[in-house]
Amino acid sequence: MPNNSGSFHLTILGCSGGPITGTTCSFLLKPASQDYADLLLNYQNTKQGQNNATTNTTSTSTSTSTNPTTTSSSQAEKTRNTSKDCLVLIDAGCLLNSLVQMFTDNSSFVNSLLSMYPDSLKSWTQYTNETNMAVSSSPLVSTASPVMATVGFPTPLQLASQFANMINSFLITHSHLDHTASLVINSPVFQTVKTIFGLGSTLKALKAHSFNNSTWPELPTFFKYAQLNSGDVSRINPFFECQIYQVSHGELEKTGAGHCSLNEVNGRYESSGFLIKNLETEKYLLIFGDIESDSVSKLDYNLKIWRSVSDLIVQDQLNSIVIECSSVDQETTEHLFGHMTPSFLIYEFLTLRRCCCKKIQQEESELIAPEASLQRDINIPYPIAQQRQSQHP
Repeated sequence: MPNNSGSFHLTILGCSGGPITGTTCSFLLKPASQDYADLLLNYQNTKQGQNNATTNTTSTSTSTSTNPTTTSSSQAEKTRNTSKDCLVLIDAGCLLNSLVQMFTDNSSFVNSLLSMYPDSLKSWTQYTNETNMAVSSSPLVSTASPVMATVGFPTPLQLASQFANMINSFLITHSHLDHTASLVINSPVFQTVKTIFGLGSTLKALKAHSFNNSTWPELPTFFKYAQLNSGDVSRINPFFECQIYQVSHGELEKTGAGHCSLNEVNGRYESSGFLIKNLETEKYLLIFGDIESDSVSKLDYNLKIWRSVSDLIVQDQLNSIVIECSSVDQETTEHLFGHMTPSFLIYEFLTLRRCCCKKIQQEESELIAPEASLQRDINIPYPIAQQRQSQHP
């Protein structure tokens, strides 16, 4: 079994598409090497240092002729260097509400949600392999007490608001409300500029339909947009980079002449997935928003992704795949609305398996056919080519 190297720490803030609000799709990602409590304390110290710098600058400018700009800049640079920008939010269906629950004991909240769905998988732990993946149902409870005592936050909401301002990068898979709602409703607590990464169709829809001064204020000083094309690789922060892939999320119905969705590509709604690389460990995480099977869309979006990541799987560099499966198997695909079912998910993973097997067969064929391998070594220094030849029987 491939070994999960402990490169990623993924906290599920929400993973539903409704109808209950406050738990819709949102995943908080950090490097496994970073601790939540340390990040919070470090961020608070940075903020305190910046406030002290401002106070000192005001006092100095009043009593002496020292250049206040130099004093403030040097202090701000010092505190900025100690701050670790490593948190990423993948989709933003929820944020503050879930953080508040997680900074307290959220077991009662989770149980109350499960009680609304009698067929819920309450014994999900029996399906997790904890020898290869550490699982915690309360990842932030142990963080809250020491941090609140140290920095003096009296309520979990204030702590959650502080935490939200540590998140500077948002990877948005598509513009549906269950993946973007917290960008809107939680924006009053944002004090730092948020960069939103996404496909052009996603960002255009956000600006046209959410931040349009009608549904919600435009907030140009709150957000900046990093538009990506499918296949583009972009640096997110000092710890992560991502590659975005387009996927299909259902057929769009024609509602009248002249109607056009900003997310329409090939007659279907465009969503996306992100391949995220941990720059410390050079390991990868593949995570999707809403997605449907190629066998339904009759496109090859997913196949292109499986071919792309198969080499990472063979080389044991892909830690995990996070993918939705939010519909039950049905006789027709009419009411799937661009989502996966267990059968279609199995179909996709079998396709991925074939891509991996083909990759392995290609590598094995190179070992079996030395002439072909050495022909490709024509521009490689002779000792290396000779070493490869000696590996063949």
